[in-house]
Amino acid sequence: MRKSLLVMIAALNCVWLSPHASADPTYKTGLFMRFNYQSFATTITGINDSGQLVGSYSFSGANGPREHSLIMSGFDRNNSRAPITFKEVDLAPAKSIIEGISSNGLIAGFGCFLDPASPTVLLSHGRYGAVGSHYKFLPFGNDNFSVAQGINAKGVVIGTVGNGNVQEAFILQPTGHLTVLKPPGYSAFNVSVTGINDAGDVVGYFYPKGASPYVTKAFIRHANGTYSFVQPTYPHGTVTSVQVLGINQQGDMVGQISVTVKNKALSYSFLLLADGKVQYFSGNLILNGLDSADDLVGTEFDSGNAIILLPDVRSRIHK
Repeated sequence: MRKSLLVMIAALNCVWLSPHASADPTYKTGLFMRFNYQSFATTITGINDSGQLVGSYSFSGANGPREHSLIMSGFDRNNSRAPITFKEVDLAPAKSIIEGISSNGLIAGFGCFLDPASPTVLLSHGRYGAVGSHYKFLPFGNDNFSVAQGINAKGVVIGTVGNGNVQEAFILQPTGHLTVLKPPGYSAFNVSVTGINDAGDVVGYFYPKGASPYVTKAFIRHANGTYSFVQPTYPHGTVTSVQVLGINQQGDMVGQISVTVKNKALSYSFLLLADGKVQYFSGNLILNGLDSADDLVGTEFDSGNAIILLPDVRSRIHK
């Protein structure tokens, strides 16, 4: 079943910038946009440079929580009052989530039945197909869950697959060749990938061996196959955990960071530019993706609204 709905967006001044951060582009004088689909909790999981948005909405059904995918169009960064059109995409009867969209509109996600999970990758124009057969190349037995979490313009898919005891992250080429990601110091359980750009750079996070179960380390796997850790600097406390959730074409990233300040645990969302500059935002905002203009998308935790943060156009560093 597919539905379309036109809604108007509420646009407000964005005031979520942490007072400790100072870097371009400027969001304090930009726009903060929030909206939802039919009053349900809504999140945006991806955006591309054409203004195409993908995400999902959730609600409580007769058989428990349900989640369905959304494809959104009509976003205009130069007109914050432009209406957004929602298209509901039912990949599965109980739960489905679109996780990412490429620069040319390819879409990746998964459909989840009540039990077990059913992997899918959307190819384009609402068509999708199972990719589970490729998982036979992974170095463990039959999997019982699999998630396609991103795709780039070349059709390279990233995702996570596991069997309850082992969880691995992978890169799947259009040819069917599959690479399992093994960042230095990773634990075999709970490795996640969250974004890929057209250059082939992949970002994600993992739980280090022997560390607290609440500690994660973020990484980028460069297109040449080498790895680097991603750890934004926080001058007012100690960084304890980092998760990168998205990357754009020039290598800017968004994610979540946990810090300790005077024995107090705090969390923030962040934008980390390719040149190392960083901005922090309220931990109430979950930033899942960004485009080349550093328009940021995600969800507002307490309200359940989808959000778009636009920088002040006068401060944009990528033209």
